[in-house]
Amino acid sequence: MKWTIVLACFAAWVFAPALLRSQDQFFNHSYAVVIGIDRYPHFNPLHNAVSDARAIADYLRTQNYDQVITLYDQQATKQAIIAAMQNQLAPKLKKDDRALVFFAGHGFTETLGGKDRGYFVPYDGEAQSAGFISMDELLSLADYMGNARHLLFIMDSCYGGMLGAETRGSLVDPHIPDYLGNVADRITRQVLTAGGKGQEVVDGGSKGHSVFVDAMLEALADGKADKYRNGYITFNELSDYVMQRASNRYQTPLASVLPGNQGGEYLFRL
Repeated sequence: MKWTIVLACFAAWVFAPALLRSQDQFFNHSYAVVIGIDRYPHFNPLHNAVSDARAIADYLRTQNYDQVITLYDQQATKQAIIAAMQNQLAPKLKKDDRALVFFAGHGFTETLGGKDRGYFVPYDGEAQSAGFISMDELLSLADYMGNARHLLFIMDSCYGGMLGAETRGSLVDPHIPDYLGNVADRITRQVLTAGGKGQEVVDGGSKGHSVFVDAMLEALADGKADKYRNGYITFNELSDYVMQRASNRYQTPLASVLPGNQGGEYLFRL
């Protein structure tokens, strides 16, 4: 009996890391930066951004993410947001890892050099756009995190649709054998935004979140976006569901890709 107990304990000790890794069969490590800002010193307050961010962070923890960095209200300064991606995540990311960035807060747009320029407003952003985080800066941060096989940006803010190039549908036929393994192995650089390029999005929804995040939680936490019933929700399934549920006369959610995308699909496990 004693030897049986000893062997059982030894087996549990040896195989525990493998069991933990098997909770997601496609990636070694998963990381996230989740940002929500309601109370701005220099902008009108929002009502659901922090609630939205907390709900997304809680959901990602149920997905067994190794690290979920959260920045709410006064924590979410420009320096802190950039440091979370550039200095905390980028150095540790490896080729079999993935990372997700979620932002809920104010967005801003202006025309400079004959082009429309989009920004996300950090807590300490003031009147001039130099204090905001530009789409170009986000592209650079995505490049810094480029060791990760999969990257996903989810933006619940006005003018978020200015990040990325619009795309529709998966590049891989979901009916092929080992579809999930195929899209997991491909480099993924994807973006889901609450509205299109020139749209101001709705902050209030019916369940204490924005309309956009209400739809996301239905899709992911409630599993309603699992169209193919394979136990995983792909980015394409998620974006299709959210576009249907969160579109209204003010906003139409937008799926897009960043440079370097090679046809993969970010995955969420049921």
